[in-house]
Amino acid sequence: MKRLSNLSEVFLSLIFLMVSSAISAFNYTVNFTASGASTTIDKVVVQNLTQGTTVTVTTGNTLQLTPIDQVNANDESVRIYPNPILDKATVSYYSNSGGNTTINVVGVDGKNLIGIVKYLNIGVNSFQLTLPKGAFAIQFNENGTLHTAKILSQSNNIAGIEFTGYEKMPSNVPQKAKTTAITMPYNLGDLILYKAYAGNYVTVMTDIVIGSKTMNFNFIECKDADGNYYSTVTIGTQVWMGENLKTTHYKDGSTIPNVTDITAWNALTTDAYCWLNNDAITNKNTYGALYNWYSVNTGVLAPIGWHIPSDTEWTKLTDYLGGINVAGGKLKDRGTTLWMAPNLGATNETGFTALPSGKRETVDGEKGHVTNFWTSTIYPYWVTALNRSLASEITSVYIGNPSSRANGNSVRCVLDTLNLPTITTTAVSNITQTTAMSGGNISTDGGASVTARGVCWSTSANPTTADSKTTDGTGIGSFTSSLTGLTPITIYHVRAYATNSAGTSYGSDITFTTLANLTVATAFAYYITQTTARSGGNITSDGGATVTARGVC
Repeated sequence: MKRLSNLSEVFLSLIFLMVSSAISAFNYTVNFTASGASTTIDKVVVQNLTQGTTVTVTTGNTLQLTPIDQVNANDESVRIYPNPILDKATVSYYSNSGGNTTINVVGVDGKNLIGIVKYLNIGVNSFQLTLPKGAFAIQFNENGTLHTAKILSQSNNIAGIEFTGYEKMPSNVPQKAKTTAITMPYNLGDLILYKAYAGNYVTVMTDIVIGSKTMNFNFIECKDADGNYYSTVTIGTQVWMGENLKTTHYKDGSTIPNVTDITAWNALTTDAYCWLNNDAITNKNTYGALYNWYSVNTGVLAPIGWHIPSDTEWTKLTDYLGGINVAGGKLKDRGTTLWMAPNLGATNETGFTALPSGKRETVDGEKGHVTNFWTSTIYPYWVTALNRSLASEITSVYIGNPSSRANGNSVRCVLDTLNLPTITTTAVSNITQTTAMSGGNISTDGGASVTARGVCWSTSANPTTADSKTTDGTGIGSFTSSLTGLTPITIYHVRAYATNSAGTSYGSDITFTTLANLTVATAFAYYITQTTARSGGNITSDGGATVTARGVC
């Protein structure tokens, strides 16, 4: 009997392992936060590049990554969140016909752990579920039809199920419970691309699915002289534009000549741009503009805070991606919708999303096959400049490919190295018992827009923005700040602050002391003559400090 009992335990353990392995790929939750130019997010477009699926997560919602094998195995009528259960879970069941329904939770041994019979209405019926640690299945038996979903519990609660509500749904609405968790199927190791939007700002990140996490998007302004905003993507320590430049003006406001004639283009020794095949409607927003070297070399083509990358900066990028032989595939957009087949090695795991924008030489051409990016580096001893090229049939990045200065190539810009703003603190003035005036002067923004400025103060040295502070606009230059709510005869430290996307910098720490409160009652004058009189006063409070002089005036 003992041997039989041991075999039964082994058998049950095997069943448990089988069920556990079936749901060992957990539901993962991805939350989103923002920093930099915006601290709020309008939406995040999520692409599972491995599976070829896309969902949009709007403000206030989260992303739930659900294992593909679990999605396929579970009944669509039953939804469980979260799963695995850490404390308690919400179970939603869509009833087609309503009526008495038997609800059971069974263990891996097939034994019923808990069960209830509940009259359900047509629509979504919700329950709160608690379970001990282990693998289970919940079953809804509605008019002889069984609907089942698997559950993994990591809690140590007592088993319980409680009806919590009902929501009627129209017949044309899919039979799924409403939730703030937007679901996307995945397999472990899938490559996910996140594209976050906040007003005009867009930033791109990629990630491999390995677990729940919080994704923070650092929004950085990339705006050209035409008012076009560009997505940005961080690769290693560099921040790149996530799309090709398409401005028709330099950052100083001057116009870039648009030259459409091929013969005239090739004879140029001055700056120019064009659209591929002179077709702005088709090519502008997808592929950007093509610029000759003379426009690149003006030094004012890139948006404010950005620059044309040097050959060295391109090398830094390709080295970070494992070398030039594989970097091209990691930079290219996936698939053959825009790239010609075979688009070898294209993963876009960086989010760079290089597109086959073609080029202009003696003719326009190679759209779909190749893209050339200008660098800011002159090719030694020749009237040419260096570019970097990607093509559909290779995984590498062509390096050091000399290009005629008259050629039309694409441009991707890289963010200037960011520094903290430079700021000084204005001397404190107009000090009273409870108020004072100060301010600051921001001489440089550090390469990124100053999004907040003011002064902060405390009774301790080196106050920060976590202490009392003012908020006095944005941008560089001088500003004035009013300190209020101070305590009389108290020593305060004050310093100005300025914030950009690189962080917050502070001016020097200046100390000052607020004034004391004096209470003086004046007596009536007496012994009045033609030329003299006597008077005086009564000081009822010294205000907390020694009175060093008194009299009448």
